[in-house]
Amino acid sequence: MGIMNGQPEPEIHHFSHQHPLQLSNYLPQQTLNLALCSGCKLGASESIYCCTFCSYFLHISCSRLPQQITHPFDQNHILSLLPKPLYPEGLFNCDACGKEGNSFSYHCGLCNIDLHTTCASMPLMLSHQSHYHQLNLTFSSPDDNKSFSCDICMEQLGVKQWRY
Repeated sequence: MGIMNGQPEPEIHHFSHQHPLQLSNYLPQQTLNLALCSGCKLGASESIYCCTFCSYFLHISCSRLPQQITHPFDQNHILSLLPKPLYPEGLFNCDACGKEGNSFSYHCGLCNIDLHTTCASMPLMLSHQSHYHQLNLTFSSPDDNKSFSCDICMEQLGVKQWRY
Protein backbone atom coordinates (compact mmCIF):
# COMPACT_ATOMS: atom_id res chain seq x y z
CA MET A 1 0.00 0.00 0.00
CA GLY A 2 2.38 2.69 -1.15
CA ILE A 3 1.87 5.96 -2.92
CA MET A 4 3.15 6.45 -6.43
CA ASN A 5 4.08 10.06 -7.30
CA GLY A 6 1.93 11.36 -4.41
CA GLN A 7 -1.18 9.77 -5.93
CA PRO A 8 -3.21 6.92 -4.40
CA GLU A 9 -2.70 3.53 -5.99
CA PRO A 10 -5.41 2.50 -8.48
CA GLU A 11 -5.87 -0.85 -6.69
CA ILE A 12 -5.03 -2.00 -3.17
CA HIS A 13 -5.33 -5.15 -1.11
CA HIS A 14 -6.46 -4.03 2.35
CA PHE A 15 -6.37 -6.29 5.41
CA SER A 16 -10.00 -5.42 6.20
CA HIS A 17 -11.49 -6.95 3.05
CA GLN A 18 -10.99 -10.18 1.12
CA HIS A 19 -11.26 -8.67 -2.39
CA PRO A 20 -9.03 -6.08 -4.11
CA LEU A 21 -10.28 -2.48 -3.82
CA GLN A 22 -10.37 -0.23 -6.88
CA LEU A 23 -9.95 3.54 -6.71
CA SER A 24 -13.10 5.25 -7.95
CA ASN A 25 -14.06 8.89 -8.38
CA TYR A 26 -17.07 9.85 -6.32
CA LEU A 27 -19.92 11.15 -8.45
CA PRO A 28 -23.04 12.26 -6.54
CA GLN A 29 -25.36 11.21 -9.37
CA GLN A 30 -24.16 7.60 -9.06
CA THR A 31 -25.17 5.14 -6.35
CA LEU A 32 -21.94 5.94 -4.50
CA ASN A 33 -23.79 8.84 -2.85
CA LEU A 34 -25.36 6.15 -0.64
CA ALA A 35 -21.99 4.58 0.10
CA LEU A 36 -20.59 4.67 3.61
CA CYS A 37 -16.92 4.12 4.26
CA SER A 38 -16.43 0.88 6.19
CA GLY A 39 -13.58 2.50 8.09
CA CYS A 40 -15.33 5.55 9.56
CA LYS A 41 -18.99 5.15 8.49
CA LEU A 42 -18.97 8.61 6.88
CA GLY A 43 -20.29 9.18 3.37
CA ALA A 44 -18.23 8.86 0.24
CA SER A 45 -16.47 11.99 -0.94
CA GLU A 46 -14.08 12.65 -3.81
CA SER A 47 -12.10 9.49 -4.53
CA ILE A 48 -12.84 6.32 -2.60
CA TYR A 49 -11.75 2.69 -2.80
CA CYS A 50 -14.53 0.26 -3.60
CA CYS A 51 -14.96 -3.45 -4.11
CA THR A 52 -16.37 -4.40 -7.50
CA PHE A 53 -17.70 -7.70 -6.05
CA CYS A 54 -19.64 -6.35 -3.07
CA SER A 55 -20.67 -3.08 -1.41
CA TYR A 56 -17.48 -2.28 0.45
CA PHE A 57 -16.09 1.26 0.41
CA LEU A 58 -13.02 2.79 2.03
CA HIS A 59 -11.80 6.39 2.07
CA ILE A 60 -8.20 6.78 0.97
CA SER A 61 -7.34 8.17 4.43
CA CYS A 62 -9.02 5.20 6.16
CA SER A 63 -7.07 2.80 3.94
CA ARG A 64 -3.85 4.35 5.26
CA LEU A 65 -4.59 4.07 8.99
CA PRO A 66 -1.77 2.33 10.87
CA GLN A 67 -2.65 -1.19 12.02
CA GLN A 68 -1.11 -0.54 15.45
CA ILE A 69 -0.68 2.63 17.49
CA THR A 70 0.36 3.73 20.92
CA HIS A 71 -1.83 6.41 22.46
CA PRO A 72 -1.40 8.60 25.56
CA PHE A 73 -4.76 7.31 26.84
CA ASP A 74 -3.15 3.85 27.32
CA GLN A 75 0.60 4.32 27.25
CA ASN A 76 1.32 0.77 28.45
CA HIS A 77 -0.24 -1.11 25.55
CA ILE A 78 -0.39 -1.14 21.79
CA LEU A 79 -3.83 -0.57 20.28
CA SER A 80 -4.66 -2.67 17.22
CA LEU A 81 -6.86 -1.56 14.35
CA LEU A 82 -9.87 -3.84 14.02
CA PRO A 83 -11.95 -3.85 10.82
CA LYS A 84 -15.06 -4.73 12.85
CA PRO A 85 -15.84 -4.99 16.56
CA LEU A 86 -14.99 -8.23 18.33
CA TYR A 87 -18.15 -8.17 20.42
CA PRO A 88 -21.10 -10.48 19.60
CA GLU A 89 -23.48 -7.54 19.05
CA GLY A 90 -21.20 -6.16 16.31
CA LEU A 91 -20.87 -2.86 18.21
CA PHE A 92 -18.32 -1.25 20.50
CA ASN A 93 -18.57 1.66 22.94
CA CYS A 94 -15.88 4.25 22.31
CA ASP A 95 -13.96 5.09 25.48
CA ALA A 96 -13.27 8.60 24.15
CA CYS A 97 -16.70 9.90 23.13
CA GLY A 98 -18.96 7.34 24.80
CA LYS A 99 -20.85 6.60 21.56
CA GLU A 100 -21.43 3.24 19.93
CA GLY A 101 -19.61 2.28 16.79
CA ASN A 102 -19.63 -0.52 14.21
CA SER A 103 -16.75 0.70 12.07
CA PHE A 104 -12.98 0.36 12.33
CA SER A 105 -11.73 0.81 15.88
CA TYR A 106 -8.51 0.79 17.82
CA HIS A 107 -8.67 -1.90 20.50
CA CYS A 108 -6.64 -3.08 23.47
CA GLY A 109 -7.68 -6.61 24.47
CA LEU A 110 -5.88 -6.40 27.81
CA CYS A 111 -7.73 -3.26 28.94
CA ASN A 112 -10.92 -3.61 26.86
CA ILE A 113 -10.32 -0.16 25.41
CA ASP A 114 -12.08 0.70 22.16
CA LEU A 115 -11.67 3.97 20.25
CA HIS A 116 -13.21 5.27 17.04
CA THR A 117 -10.37 5.93 14.60
CA THR A 118 -11.42 9.60 14.51
CA CYS A 119 -11.26 9.81 18.31
CA ALA A 120 -7.85 8.12 18.40
CA SER A 121 -6.65 10.73 15.88
CA MET A 122 -7.73 13.77 17.91
CA PRO A 123 -4.86 16.24 18.42
CA LEU A 124 -3.48 16.44 21.96
CA MET A 125 -3.63 20.26 21.84
CA LEU A 126 -5.63 22.73 19.79
CA SER A 127 -6.51 26.39 19.56
CA HIS A 128 -10.10 27.57 19.43
CA GLN A 129 -11.45 31.05 18.76
CA SER A 130 -13.62 30.86 21.89
CA HIS A 131 -10.64 30.83 24.27
CA TYR A 132 -7.35 32.71 24.53
CA HIS A 133 -5.18 29.78 25.60
CA GLN A 134 -4.34 26.54 23.88
CA LEU A 135 -6.63 23.69 24.96
CA ASN A 136 -5.29 20.30 26.02
CA LEU A 137 -7.05 17.01 25.44
CA THR A 138 -7.95 15.41 28.77
CA PHE A 139 -9.11 11.85 29.22
CA SER A 140 -11.40 12.30 32.22
CA SER A 141 -13.32 14.96 34.10
CA PRO A 142 -11.25 17.22 36.38
CA ASP A 143 -13.64 16.19 39.16
CA ASP A 144 -14.03 12.42 38.88
CA ASN A 145 -17.48 12.51 40.45
CA LYS A 146 -19.13 15.15 38.27
CA SER A 147 -20.28 15.22 34.68
CA PHE A 148 -19.23 18.14 32.53
CA SER A 149 -21.07 20.58 30.28
CA CYS A 150 -19.39 21.98 27.15
CA ASP A 151 -19.01 25.78 27.26
CA ILE A 152 -19.77 26.04 23.51
CA CYS A 153 -22.69 23.69 22.78
CA MET A 154 -23.78 23.07 26.39
CA GLU A 155 -23.91 19.31 25.70
CA GLN A 156 -23.62 17.30 28.89
CA LEU A 157 -20.60 14.98 28.81
CA GLY A 158 -20.04 11.98 31.04
CA VAL A 159 -17.32 11.67 33.66
CA LYS A 160 -15.08 9.53 31.42
CA GLN A 161 -15.55 11.29 28.07
CA TRP A 162 -12.55 13.05 26.58
CA ARG A 163 -12.66 16.83 26.33
CA TYR A 164 -10.51 19.87 25.56
